[in-house]
Amino acid sequence: MRTTGFTLIEMLITLVIASIILGAAYPAFNNMINENRLTTTANSFIGALSIARNEAIKRGVQISVVAKDASDNNNEWGRGWTVQDAASNVIRDFPSLDQQNISLNSTNNFSTITFNARGFLATNQDTVNLQLPGASSTRLITVTASGVTRIEKK
Repeated sequence: MRTTGFTLIEMLITLVIASIILGAAYPAFNNMINENRLTTTANSFIGALSIARNEAIKRGVQISVVAKDASDNNNEWGRGWTVQDAASNVIRDFPSLDQQNISLNSTNNFSTITFNARGFLATNQDTVNLQLPGASSTRLITVTASGVTRIEKK
C-alpha cells in the first residue's frame, strides 16, 4: 500500500539538484549585483555633476562638486562629495561609499570639479574612475570642457 508524499530519497535527490543549480547561478547573480551597485554610484556622481552645472547656470556663479576629504589634497572621492558654491555653502550632500566597497578616484589627481556661470568646466577636462573589487568592469566618467558628462563602461 503506497501513501501519498515524497520518500526521503526523492527529497534528497531534489535538494542535490537544486543545490547544483543554485551553485552555478550564484557567481552570475553576484556579478549582476556588483554591476548594479557600480552603475548606481556612477549615476549618483553624474547626478551631482548635473546639479552643479544647472545651479551654476541658474545662479550665474561658479558651482563645484567637491570631494569630502578635499583638505587632504587627495583624489579619493570615496568618502562622499558635496555640491557647493564659491562660499562653500552646501547645496547637496552625497554620502560616503565606504559601506559599498567602491573606489572612486580621479585620474588627474583633483578633488574639485567646478562649473562656471555658463555651465562650462572651469578647468581642463576631468575624468573620474569608478571601481568595485570583484566586478567584471569599471566605469569611466568624463566631463568635457563644455560641461557635458559621459560615462563609459570598461
